This record gives sequence, structure tokens and C-alpha cells, in this order.
Amino acid sequence: ALDTLPSPQRQIVNWLHALPPSAERNRLLEYFEARALAGPDLKELRRLWRGRTSLPTEQWPARLAEFMEAHPHPPTPATSSQPMTPEKEEELECIGWVKVV
Repeated sequence: ALDTLPSPQRQIVNWLHALPPSAERNRLLEYFEARALAGPDLKELRRLWRGRTSLPTEQWPARLAEFMEAHPHPPTPATSSQPMTPEKEEELECIGWVKVV
């Protein structure tokens, strides 16, 4: 839902909805409405959105497309019959180590 998106992302979605329909606009909407951005991606989007007045409006869709290409959404995990969380300790797998100093 739109209200779960962070502020700059929600504003971009609203801005895109105000544009005339086009393949590019639809592709951008698909990306920006799909899921909330977070972390460094959201930080960069905020910076980009704050600087929007420095670009002519007609260049915005291309600039948003560049952002979209540079920040792809992680793939959605395929639903499988296997549970996402291990049932037994033997099913746990180490995926990384962290050394705390």
C-alpha cells in the first residue's frame, strides 16, 4: 500500500501517477510501488528527490530510470514447500562470521 512507502518514494509515486500514461511511466511505477526502499537506497533516493529542482521536469523519468537500474530490488524468494526457518538445529547453516573487537 502507498502509505507504507517512505516519504520520498511516496511523493515520487504520486508524481508518476500525475504523468500521462506511457510504458516508461508504468515501468517506473512498477518499481517504486513494488516495495519500500530502505538503507543506502532510500538515502540516495532522498538526496535525488531533494535535488529535483536542478533538473528540468522532462528529464525526471530518465533520471528515475537510472536510479531504478542502479538499485534493483532483491529478488522475491520463490515460495517453496520448505519452511523459511529451520525446524531443527541441524538444519541451521552458517552464512557468515562477525568478529567483535
